[in-house]
Amino acid sequence: MAFLGAASVAFLVFIGMQKILLVRIPRASVLLFLGALIISEAYAIYRTIQHDNEMCRDLGFMCPFCHQPLYEARALVWNTLCPKCGQDVA
Repeated sequence: MAFLGAASVAFLVFIGMQKILLVRIPRASVLLFLGALIISEAYAIYRTIQHDNEMCRDLGFMCPFCHQPLYEARALVWNTLCPKCGQDVA
């Protein structure tokens, strides 16, 4: 989640520079910057999830029934049930 903090800092620096310089930045450039920030955040989250899935495939931590990764950031397999299909993998 470090990338979320970096983006927030970048936004605060952008707004802070606007106030320090006392320059009025056109609304279109602010919206363009926020749009680019949101798109970059979404891509970073997507790449993080893809990396987790690739690691599961490399380690063989896959469900034998649905062939999906058994690891999810919000639901680690504690009860031997696949978080995707719900079948018992033990």
